[in-house]
Amino acid sequence: MSRPLALLSLLVLGGCAHDRAHLTLVESVPVEAGLDSADLPSTDEAWLELIAGAERQLDVCQFYASDEPPSRLGPVLAALEAAAERGVRVRLLLSEAFHATYPEIAARVETWPGASVAWLDLEPVTGGIHHAKYLVADGRDTYIGSANLDWRALEHIVELGVRIEDPGFGGELAALFDHDWHVATAPLGVEAPSAPARRSHALTVAPVQGGGEADIRLVTSPPGLGSGPGEDDLPHLVALIDGAREELRATTLTLRLVGRDGRPFEALRDALLRAAARGVRVRLLVSDWNTRPWLVGGVQDLARTEGLEVAFLAVPEHSGGHIPFARTLHAKTFIADEDEAWIGSSNLEEGYFTRSRNVGVLMSGSATGARLARWFDALWSSPHRVAVDPDATYPVRKVD
Repeated sequence: MSRPLALLSLLVLGGCAHDRAHLTLVESVPVEAGLDSADLPSTDEAWLELIAGAERQLDVCQFYASDEPPSRLGPVLAALEAAAERGVRVRLLLSEAFHATYPEIAARVETWPGASVAWLDLEPVTGGIHHAKYLVADGRDTYIGSANLDWRALEHIVELGVRIEDPGFGGELAALFDHDWHVATAPLGVEAPSAPARRSHALTVAPVQGGGEADIRLVTSPPGLGSGPGEDDLPHLVALIDGAREELRATTLTLRLVGRDGRPFEALRDALLRAAARGVRVRLLVSDWNTRPWLVGGVQDLARTEGLEVAFLAVPEHSGGHIPFARTLHAKTFIADEDEAWIGSSNLEEGYFTRSRNVGVLMSGSATGARLARWFDALWSSPHRVAVDPDATYPVRKVD
């Protein structure tokens, strides 16, 4: 067991006597990139602990599942299978968009005792896709973040997530899973189960990450799909941006403030412009996948705005050669003034918030905000950051 997780285990054991809930930030970094954080557990370590602790039920919600053994995903899949064999009910919910592309792991899961797989197709429901990434064990231990159930997400991509151990929060996320499982499996016209209203939860931050307290809240998209008033992602994210006083930091895979139909993503664009206009330092770190022709112009336009700093994170290729859909920044975060933050699964494009299923966590408190700010600053100061030149012609980054 790694030192951060060993210390976290002590925190959990000690905290149980006081009935405290706990929060731990977890990350993935590309091997050979030199971006590791000493105090953040790796995504696969966190998943393995969560899975090992499950006694009754494991709900795994992912965009897709893909492996190329040997990999760090192998032990995770083995742990899920072991859980099924010891009597834990395992459910895997995947996006119908990848049913034909990545059927292998789903077929494997269906052979496990008591395990089941469903494919969620939101195209006829909202016109979007199922894009959320989270795990729930026994309605109490959860992971939410940007990492897919993909070997590359554990070894070759910058990902950020949060492990939350709290039955109140876990119950809300489990109810969301039940809702989407119903949408994926029930006959048309059969209403999904009602979900409890979401609320804020007070948690203790892992001491290896600075300790302290945090208030968290589950938010989702799109509006109305298993959510009530005030529970949608985008209005809360806009409020976070509008509340920034001195500095706003953000990361994303893709940044598109003008949609494919030519309509501007006004809610997010205008919030960013308002922040810059009132003197907030706004820094946006995006994947160099945004050098693709349909994205780079919008990124460069934003870089022309006074008060906005935009940069690419250009992770070098692996020494073993090109890995498709990897070696990139995939984390989706906003951090305002080191005391308010959001971690989610939505890229900064309107459709992710208005049509597609995504899940995020709002966090208040200096303990999480300050640590996330340091995480961002380490990426920003790394040799892999390249400031966006509004007038440059960029070579297109090879993705596939």
